[in-house]
Amino acid sequence: MSWRMHKVSDGQRRRVQICMGLLKEFKVLLLDEITVDLDVLARADLLTFLKKKCEERGATIIYATHII
Repeated sequence: MSWRMHKVSDGQRRRVQICMGLLKEFKVLLLDEITVDLDVLARADLLTFLKKKCEERGATIIYATHII
């Protein structure tokens, strides 16, 4: 509770935004450039996590990115 959103890095801010967005249940989730501020390892971990959640929930994620 002692930290403020404007004082954290872009990657930390993105992680908070992702967590807040995933709190609600979903059947279809559209993600557009969601991993742009994350490093390579955080990006891989997030995509692995999202794949697991989709399999558990029977949901679909549409992930748009230009990062190759």
